[in-house]
Amino acid sequence: MNGVSIDYFLPYQKLWIAEPARFAVGEKSRRIGFTHAHAYGAVEGRVLGKGNYWHSSADQTASDEMVEECSTWAKVFNVAAEVINVEEVIDDQKITTRQLRFQNGKRIICGSSNPKFFRSKGGHVGLDEFAFHKSGRELIKAAHASAMVWG
Repeated sequence: MNGVSIDYFLPYQKLWIAEPARFAVGEKSRRIGFTHAHAYGAVEGRVLGKGNYWHSSADQTASDEMVEECSTWAKVFNVAAEVINVEEVIDDQKITTRQLRFQNGKRIICGSSNPKFFRSKGGHVGLDEFAFHKSGRELIKAAHASAMVWG
């Protein structure tokens, strides 16, 4: 498998990428490369066939940034993947996501902080900038069910 050496990353990034816990919380600051490292781990997992990854950020622009980071890492791993926009309607509400679809069928799906984003979904879950989600309690309930029951 292609990729970069783990030595490329800073110590705190290495720890996050290698975190084995089923549920992990990371405290971070702004613009320190946390999403960059997290995206690496998300892509590595999909390349290894570890199921889909569902990612929610505080807003859609932050989710779009995650998809772009993942797309860059997919190129480093030398795997075929395409970025697509997907819309679905849940309870008469349009939910838009950006996805990175890999040739092996695995996906990284990034959406905003709407808890409905996780309805009837399953796989690995990430909540970025969770402290800034406006419906935090509902979001964690929805994400927890997706990750723990189906993931």
